[in-house]
Amino acid sequence: MDFALDDEQGMIVQTVRRFVDKDVRTWAADADRAGAPPKRLGELAGEMGFGLDAVPELAGGMLDGAYSHLTRALRGLELGRGCAAMAALLESNVEPALATAAWGSDPARAALFGSLTAGGTATTGRDFRGNLTIDDARGELRITGTIGPLPVLGT
Repeated sequence: MDFALDDEQGMIVQTVRRFVDKDVRTWAADADRAGAPPKRLGELAGEMGFGLDAVPELAGGMLDGAYSHLTRALRGLELGRGCAAMAALLESNVEPALATAAWGSDPARAALFGSLTAGGTATTGRDFRGNLTIDDARGELRITGTIGPLPVLGT
C-alpha cells in the first residue's frame, strides 16, 4: 500500500500548516484566556475555505463530488497542532452541512447553505436537558427550542 499524500492533499496540509504556525499558535494562549476565538480567525478561515468545503458547489460552496474525510482528517490534524479548540470551531460546519445535504429538505438546504456561504457557522449540540421539541406532524421534521451556549466564531 502507498500511504503517500497526493498533490492536492500535500498542498492542503502545507497551507494549513503555514496558517497554524503563523497565526493559530500565536493566538491560542490569548484565546484560551479570553474564552473566545480571535476576531481575525473567522475572516482568515473564510478566505481559506474553511466552512465551505462540505457545502455543494451548486449552493456556493467548494464541494464537487464526494466529501474527502481523509483530507478532513489531515486538515484537522494540522489545525490541532496549533489549538484543539480553534480546530473544532473551524471544522464545525462539516457535519451539519453533510447531514443537511444528505437528509435535509430543499428549504433546509437553502437556509443552511445560504447562511454558510454568507460567512455563518453551523454546529451540532446535544440536548441533554430535553429543551428541544421535535415535530414531524406536517411531514417535515422541525426542531425547536434552545440549547447552549454553543461555541461560535465571532464576527
